[in-house]
Amino acid sequence: MRRIVTGHTSDGKATIVSDTQVDAITSPVLSGYEFYRLWGADEAPTFPDDGSLPPYSTHFPPVGGFRFGTFTVPPESVEQPENVDFNVILEAIDEEKYPDRVELVKQVIADKGEDPNATVEVKGIGGWMILPLVGLVITACLIFYHLVTIVYPLFVQGTIFALFSSQSNVYNPQFGLLIIFESAGNIVLFWLSIIVLYLCYTQSKKFVLLLIAFYLIHILLSASGYMATGYFEVLKNMEDDAFKDLLRSIIAGSIWIPYLLMSVRVKNTFTN
Repeated sequence: MRRIVTGHTSDGKATIVSDTQVDAITSPVLSGYEFYRLWGADEAPTFPDDGSLPPYSTHFPPVGGFRFGTFTVPPESVEQPENVDFNVILEAIDEEKYPDRVELVKQVIADKGEDPNATVEVKGIGGWMILPLVGLVITACLIFYHLVTIVYPLFVQGTIFALFSSQSNVYNPQFGLLIIFESAGNIVLFWLSIIVLYLCYTQSKKFVLLLIAFYLIHILLSASGYMATGYFEVLKNMEDDAFKDLLRSIIAGSIWIPYLLMSVRVKNTFTN
């Protein structure tokens, strides 16, 4: 729709200040309907003015304000989508930013004989829950790669046993114990991640507890790895990477552990 706006000069003469197209506000659940916000203000206009659009956000004006708009209603032959869950649509709308759209959807819900203020139960794998699951899968893949390419050759080639032999020129039993500890911890983390993913699939109550345990064990292993870089000279060049790994594990735990404990979606989903 075309909108031509006039302003006024200091001597009171009208002048055209803008000539623009206004885009329609549409919704996929209201096929054929078009809403146009043309003008509005929260207080009465004064003169002279430059014709700029006054700031306003609410659909209905306060006392002394005004709104001017128009809308298009489709013919009766236009069919509306079936099985539309308007409560889910209502949940997705930012009420502070689009209060008029919230009121519109609530009116549609009320016209259907339902309660527009009813609470929608949030459950199922979705929303923010997707992010820790994706992180869990990536971590499991990285651990598996580490075990296969680094840890396994140490045992197959006998390097780990040489560290405990006093006759070996690489004799260092403390370093050997560290490798065994780190390897055992990574194996535990790998299988724990597999179990957690299975519990997620079955929506078990144990999912939350074991995923929290996964984050805590990951932090513990990352911390031990970082401290080892300051104790063993051979690991000195890995100090920066170890610190980054520790930082990532702490950040992940500090974000997702509180989420798992407080999320309504998590509480409603993992009930078996």
